[in-house]
Amino acid sequence: MPTLNASPRYGWPKGSDRRWRKLRARKLAQEPRCESCLAKGRITVATEVHHVLPISQGGGKYDWNNLESVCGECQDEAHGARSKIRIDARTGLPLPGQNHPWSDRE
Repeated sequence: MPTLNASPRYGWPKGSDRRWRKLRARKLAQEPRCESCLAKGRITVATEVHHVLPISQGGGKYDWNNLESVCGECQDEAHGARSKIRIDARTGLPLPGQNHPWSDRE
């Protein structure tokens, strides 16, 4: 019978190890709401764990006090990712009110 010899890290990004995955799961279980959204008065489900002080700047990878439960949008915002542009299915153009050069054209 054939077997799948997948890496134990299959499906996880570089730098992810068993200790990090367990800590991440514990953090999301302890605070399942996005802490950034809560500070803004919104309630959103957290799907990511963010390092408040980046590891590259001396933040501890496994330091509980350096972790924050966040939603995908807040994680992208923290890392400088552009937000997704919502498209009008009828016209194929960006919907109005977005930060896009075409979104408010008529």
